[in-house]
Amino acid sequence: MNAIYCLNTFDEEKIDQIFLDIKNKIIETKILTPEKVLIILNNASMFRNRYLKSYIYIFKRIYYEYIQKPMKEVREIYNYLLYKEYEIIYDDKHQENFKKYEEQNYSWDVHKKDTIFWAIMNDDKKLFEEFLARDDFNASIMIYNELYQFPQQSLISLCCYHGAAECDPETTADCLQLSFYGGDIDIINKCLKHQKLEQQHMRDLIFMHHNDFLNLFLPEFDLSKPYLLENYLLTCTQYNNLEAFISYLYKSNDINTCFIYSSAFNLPSLCEYLIKNGADINAKDKK
Repeated sequence: MNAIYCLNTFDEEKIDQIFLDIKNKIIETKILTPEKVLIILNNASMFRNRYLKSYIYIFKRIYYEYIQKPMKEVREIYNYLLYKEYEIIYDDKHQENFKKYEEQNYSWDVHKKDTIFWAIMNDDKKLFEEFLARDDFNASIMIYNELYQFPQQSLISLCCYHGAAECDPETTADCLQLSFYGGDIDIINKCLKHQKLEQQHMRDLIFMHHNDFLNLFLPEFDLSKPYLLENYLLTCTQYNNLEAFISYLYKSNDINTCFIYSSAFNLPSLCEYLIKNGADINAKDKK
């Protein structure tokens, strides 16, 4: 699942391999349904906008092989791009706004090439500095783009969102959450000078499958508190982050608590492993 949430390539061979891994290891083994995988791709792409084209390609292949029917869970703007590139319509109601998206020039490139937004998304320092040097440069410019989870973005927030470290953004107290989406440690450390870690940030790291950062910052979250531990494990299952789940298991040896949540991964081998290692099948959470 990390390959989906952390997709970072345009290479066709690598993308095809990700598709085959999803097909053979997740769908064919019935860990997740094709519909669920499409929803995950749809959601993950909002935070990996630079690679939107790669997400849509995988989405299309799964759709043609397994689905070929309407899905209401797909975002309207996503449906428009699928229609534009592959003439796929998931929900007839979405067509009402296709003209609006066409007029606003939405594409899977996300931003027009050679704009400051494109420079930030691709962490193009040279192009970014060219904009900064212009006499008419406006540092307060905002962008509204429905391909983002948070459509309205400033230049600073966009740098954090994309992890554009080469653009060397100044950070504010509002940027920490966005920096976790971007996943650049230098920007994260800058943001931590303005804002302390909160519970929501733990959820963000789990969702983004930034497990190296999660392990780094996890001591800041007191998982000895039952409600925080419950939130951690539930979030792992909700966003299919098996690696983060296993990491907690190995560090804590809290077999019974992990067993309670393990079935949500739909991996019989995981449940069997926990039982074999002493899990109480009647275990209850620590509320």
